[in-house]
Amino acid sequence: MLVGLAVLAAACSNETVSPSSSSEGEQAKSLQPVALDLSTQSIAASCSGCHSSQMNSALPALDSYSGTDLETRFLAYRNQSEGTTVMHRIARGYTPEQIHEISVYLSEDSDD
Repeated sequence: MLVGLAVLAAACSNETVSPSSSSEGEQAKSLQPVALDLSTQSIAASCSGCHSSQMNSALPALDSYSGTDLETRFLAYRNQSEGTTVMHRIARGYTPEQIHEISVYLSEDSDD
C-alpha cells in the first residue's frame, strides 16, 4: 500500500523520481503530507451525522446549544476532561481556533 501511495504521489508531483536513483523507502520518506483545505461549513456539516435533531438518537442534537456552550464542551473533549472516546479523538484533530469557528457556525446555523 505504501508503495502504491508513493507511486501516486510521484505521478501527481511536479518532480520526477528516478527508480534507479532512489529506493522505495527513500521515496516514501520524501513524500510530503497533503494539506486539505476544509471550510468550517464542511467540517461542521459532518457533526450532523451523529448529532442531528432529525434523528431519533441517544446522542444530543447540537441545535439546542449556544456557541459558547458548544465551544466549552468541545474544548473539554479536546482536553480529555469529559466525553466519549469518539469525541476525544475527534476533538484532538482540531485547533482551539477551529473549534471556535465550528461552534460559532453551528450556533448560527441552528438559528435558521
